[in-house]
Order: sequence, then C-alpha cells, then structure tokens
Amino acid sequence: MALLQTNRDTVDWLTGPPHAPALSLAQRVLQLAAYLQTPVRRLLALRQIRAWRTRLENARQRRLLTQMSDRELRDIGINRYEIEFVLRQSRCR
Repeated sequence: MALLQTNRDTVDWLTGPPHAPALSLAQRVLQLAAYLQTPVRRLLALRQIRAWRTRLENARQRRLLTQMSDRELRDIGINRYEIEFVLRQSRCR
C-alpha cells in the first residue's frame, strides 16, 4: 500500500492550480499534513476494529467456557477458576 500516491490532481491540490496565486508555505504544509493524516487515521480505525473483534471473541469464549460442566473443563485441563486467566493469557500471545 502506498502511503502517498501523486498524480496531477493531488499535485494541483497540494500546490494549487497553475493559474492560481501561489499558496504560502504555511498553507502548503497544512494541506500536506491533512493529506498525510488520512492513512494514519485509517490504520487507527483498523486497530480499533481489530481490538473490538478480539473483545467479542473473548466474550464468546468466556460464555462457552462458563457453560461447560466441571468435568468438561477438567478434560481440557482447566478448572472454573482459571477461565479468566486462560483468556488473558491467550490475548497476550
């Protein structure tokens, strides 16, 4: 994924069209900063979505584990008191 793709439209947007008066340096820097912030915002949104999905998956697993009997939990090697610990450990790995 290219963070900065330039074509004639983006060059005109950043520098102003050829017939327009030249933009001051501060205006150009502000426009460039706004242009470069978009990919960063998208990455942050993806991280938030990934974290939300992880929380949903942990809640689903916690719900399933709490519905299991003590014998079923013993078969997989944990007891009822270790459910939260196991879910926290799986998130860190």
